[in-house]
Amino acid sequence: MKILILTTHLDAGGITSYLYNLVKGLVQDGHRIVLVSAGGNRVQEFERLGIRLVTYAMRTKCEFSWRLLVPLFSLMHLIRKEHFDVMHAQTRVTQVLGTALAGLSGCPLVTTCHGFFQPRLSRRLWPCWGKAVIAISPQVREHLEKDFHVSPTQIHDVRSGIDPENFVIYPESERIEKRRECGIPAGPVIGIIARLSAEKGHLFLIRAMARVVQRIDDARLLIVGKGRMEKELHELVQILGLQNNVFFFAKTNRTQEFLSLLDIFILPSSKEGLGLSVMEAQAAGLPVIATRVGGIPNLIQDGHTGVLIDSGDEEALVENIIRLIGQHDMAQALGRQARDFIQKEGSYRIMAKQTQQVYLQSKRETPSRDPANPCRILVFNVNWIGDVIFTGPVFKALHAQYPGSRIICLAVERVRQILECMPDVDEVMVYDEHGRHRGLLGKIQVIRQLRKRKIDLAFILHRSWTRALIVFLARIPLRVGYDTKRRGIFLTHPIDLPGHGHHRCEYYFHILRSYGINGGDDPCELRVDADAETDVKRCLRDWEVDEQARLAVIHIGGNWELKRWPERNFTDLIQRLHDEMNMHIVIPGSSHDRSLAEKILPKGLPRAHIAAGKTNLKQLIALMARADVVISADSGPMHIANCVGTKVVALFGPTRPEITGPRGKGDVIILQKEMVCNREPCYNLDCPDNQCMQAITVDEVMQAVKRIMTCDYHQNLKK
Repeated sequence: MKILILTTHLDAGGITSYLYNLVKGLVQDGHRIVLVSAGGNRVQEFERLGIRLVTYAMRTKCEFSWRLLVPLFSLMHLIRKEHFDVMHAQTRVTQVLGTALAGLSGCPLVTTCHGFFQPRLSRRLWPCWGKAVIAISPQVREHLEKDFHVSPTQIHDVRSGIDPENFVIYPESERIEKRRECGIPAGPVIGIIARLSAEKGHLFLIRAMARVVQRIDDARLLIVGKGRMEKELHELVQILGLQNNVFFFAKTNRTQEFLSLLDIFILPSSKEGLGLSVMEAQAAGLPVIATRVGGIPNLIQDGHTGVLIDSGDEEALVENIIRLIGQHDMAQALGRQARDFIQKEGSYRIMAKQTQQVYLQSKRETPSRDPANPCRILVFNVNWIGDVIFTGPVFKALHAQYPGSRIICLAVERVRQILECMPDVDEVMVYDEHGRHRGLLGKIQVIRQLRKRKIDLAFILHRSWTRALIVFLARIPLRVGYDTKRRGIFLTHPIDLPGHGHHRCEYYFHILRSYGINGGDDPCELRVDADAETDVKRCLRDWEVDEQARLAVIHIGGNWELKRWPERNFTDLIQRLHDEMNMHIVIPGSSHDRSLAEKILPKGLPRAHIAAGKTNLKQLIALMARADVVISADSGPMHIANCVGTKVVALFGPTRPEITGPRGKGDVIILQKEMVCNREPCYNLDCPDNQCMQAITVDEVMQAVKRIMTCDYHQNLKK
């Protein structure tokens, strides 16, 4: 596996020691490791393991620090390039960073809980425990379940491990010589190696040492470590007059060198996740006295592999130190038995094997980046009727690629009924971007709805930055869309734009094709709603249009003025269709088109009717399906007619049929006059004369209608 490990720094300490042993075991098992940190004084040790180290200026204790922005963006590119199988975060800061990276990339995140933490509000609001969390002891598991409400199935018990072979038991003569070299006078030596913080119990140990010295005046205490309590501890030593008995050393990279100076190891913590320093002392064959807190009882069987005392019991600590100093044979026996225990149950090899199983399980539970078998697929669609119709092949291909999957489409209300008539859409969700979903609370509502559906894979056809963010926050593992407006950070599969000149069907399907899904050649289709068909038949009966009557539907609108044919041309066309071809004419449209329809419609035509403002989209689909021919500019209704198989005469002016031409199953004649200004799609909203549409004559449209009605036509007729 390729594993990305995240930690704040590589300075000497418990987490760094844990990581060193874990990485060593993973490398020995053949895994490829990239370790991300802010660097530290143990970097060279990790380099000797042969792994790749990546360093960022991310040394901070604030989980939402601006310092994390650079590694966030940089690591996103690294993850996409390297395709890691799993990430493993060690600290709160890197857990937050890893959660963001997992959400952006889809790479599963594993975390390790190394101890006990205050249930602060930020941890409750943003737990960031990943897909799986490793508890280093049963007590840490209980802490996660009780204080942070982590699911028991999410927690995996993996005890930390060390390499016992790194810890040598030195003869007494060599230990005495090493002490002399370090400037430690003769006498029994006890010691602690730990961060200088309140929970490690240094104050408690120094006070106990004062009582030990009263009975064994040559006893020495070694305190190895650094931390915020250093000044306070030095002051206490001065107050108690222990300057000749207590020695301070800064934290060392090689704890075994200091362990070789000791006769007894002490860890009087008030809380402890497991006690890695206890394990190291046991591996060095030292008798250990430690408090009965956290995971320490999992390492020490009282009286067999060490001595356990209650936290804060100074009397017990003093008596046991004096007892082990005085009973050398007992102390040696405890040390031997402790070392045997570590060699059998505390090896880093065991930890590495168990951690690998957590990685594998997390990887299995994460959807594959390759098209596999997602159960629920989201398509975040575009906003306009024609464009939505062009996405029809997307849904057909998804059902073909993933048979049995549920295809959900999220789109604005104005295209809902179109989507409900697409045969390959299983569910339509409405995104009311200008209404109830406009503000932050509305966006949160959409995100929650998406989370409830537990969607596996999302295709974002719209180029909106906000839509990509919504899908990302909905925690959909795989997110595919165009890398526009710098929104690629929210996508697991950002797609480059295909370039200019592609039909809109191809433009949308390119997203699927780039993901590995073939198809896109099927015609766009719409099915007729049964209730809407009944409504249309009733309306036509009221207008005395029987089932045998020839019906022409003329759509006079368009979503912008430049695409409209001149009003006088529509009036002349309606008159000629009525008189020359004995056709019934219906003018559909929205309520906004009604005044224009009344203006265009010649007076006194018994077979001409206005339906503008009287039909919804499903009824419009049924009306188009009933029509014998539809005449329309480049518009959504034109594409509707083409998709239900009705013959269409399409009038193109400023737009190009190569880009937005009909792709349905019906017969089409396209009329377009080549102008200097419309060889590319024209979006000049200030065009003074709209000459490209005015150039299409009524005679040409009438000829096209007659030809297509007699099936004597060409697919693309251009004048």
